[in-house]
Amino acid sequence: TYLDYVGGWNCPDSYYTANQGVYFCKDMVVTDVVGHEYAHGVNWWHLVYSGQSGALEENHSDLIGEMFEYWRTGTNDWLFEADTPFGALRSLIDPPSLISWVTNGPFPDRFTSANLYCGSDDNSGLHHNSTVPSKAHYLASMGGNFNGCTIAAIGRAAVEQVLYRCKTVYYTS
Repeated sequence: TYLDYVGGWNCPDSYYTANQGVYFCKDMVVTDVVGHEYAHGVNWWHLVYSGQSGALEENHSDLIGEMFEYWRTGTNDWLFEADTPFGALRSLIDPPSLISWVTNGPFPDRFTSANLYCGSDDNSGLHHNSTVPSKAHYLASMGGNFNGCTIAAIGRAAVEQVLYRCKTVYYTS
């Protein structure tokens, strides 16, 4: 459903809500956003959409969006919403490289980061703090250097299986 035709919603936006479905502004119908919003439909029943569990849900939706982008195009950029007219909202490669709308500062890339948000805005920082596990998933998939360590990749397929196991076994309401 396009938000342009739903009264009371202003574009640009996209969202999922239980029992109502997924809504998109026309500029937001891009592969990773579509995968992300539909992943919320699966996540909705597993995690409380607030605080750390909400950050895990948002992280899962970002990762599903990137997996869907890779499946559909053969490549992905690890940037959420990069293909919209507004540019990337979150970076899974380098979270602090982008500015969060929650804090007007950089996103965190680890749990001990000074950028981690502990306030009550944004359902206790669920969008802002979602980049912590996103960075870990990127490093596990692609490898790289982080925090003085070299991380060897286990590959996309293995990380997808870990994510699936988390969703079906460990993420419970």
